Amino acid sequence: MLDRERSLPQAWTNDAARWIRAGMPPERTVATQPHRAKQRLARACDAAVPAAWGAGARGYGDQRPRREWWEERTQASVLTVSGKAEVWRAGRQWQGKTLLAMLEEEDGCRVRAGDGTTGPRWSDGRWLPLAAPCQPHGRRWLLVRRSLRDPPARTASIVYAPETPALPTAVQVVGRRWTIEQGCEEAKGEVGLDQ
Repeated sequence: MLDRERSLPQAWTNDAARWIRAGMPPERTVATQPHRAKQRLARACDAAVPAAWGAGARGYGDQRPRREWWEERTQASVLTVSGKAEVWRAGRQWQGKTLLAMLEEEDGCRVRAGDGTTGPRWSDGRWLPLAAPCQPHGRRWLLVRRSLRDPPARTASIVYAPETPALPTAVQVVGRRWTIEQGCEEAKGEVGLDQ
């Protein structure tokens, strides 16, 4: 946990007296969670915090400007996207769910995303190359994972990396996101990060 800044609940921002009692600076503005996350990430990047990869949920991956923000820093990233996200492949724009529907069930290879509460989390993974990013270095892929517990369920992530990573590495990065989210939830309860 490098940066613990939280988005303030609207109940705080609408209550001027509470704002003053809490010692909030008057120049502090209200921002959405994605906006605050971008500020925290920028601070970490500016401070040269070493990170091999960045990861994010659909709220970050579905927004093209947020994906491009990572690429501008040549920071390898795996950002989960919904079926609504649009990507460029083979010279045209596709909606993610269209690409997912075109994949054969048996395509992919078995990969381990990490450990969950009940043991190893396995899925079948597959790459689809996407259009080159605007940056002179790096490549993009659509990483598709199929659940072994619920085979029809597929999730997609857009992977950006300056060099071609191994498929298991990208899948493990996706799996780390679960660990990070769990750590944030525990911090809320254990040390009052939500207060």
